[in-house]
Formats: sequence, structure tokens, C-alpha cells
Amino acid sequence: MNNEQSFFYCYDKKLRNLLLKNGISYICSGLHQRTLNAFWQFPFSPELEKVIQEYNDKTKLN
Repeated sequence: MNNEQSFFYCYDKKLRNLLLKNGISYICSGLHQRTLNAFWQFPFSPELEKVIQEYNDKTKLN
């Protein structure tokens, strides 16, 4: 796995809050160089993938 694939960059505040609520901490935060949108960098883990999948499944229903 290369370094680009070992991180998840989250630009969604609701998803970020859900990840934090589930005990998943981000490494750093910043602003996208071109768009200036805020992002949070999370290391990939099985727990992270599970919460993201649950979030995506839930948001598809709405």
C-alpha cells in the first residue's frame, strides 16, 4: 500500500463528527490548496471503513 492509499481525506463535517463519535481520531486537518475547503486526514483502518460504509448506506436512503 502506498502512502496515498493509507489515508482517508474527509471533506464532510457530518462524517467527520460521526468518525470522532466512534472513537476514530484524525491525524491532521487543513485546507485544500485550490478550493480552500476544510479537510481532516484519517489513517485507514477496518473501523474507519466500517463507519464510512454505514454512513454511505444511511445517506443513500435519504
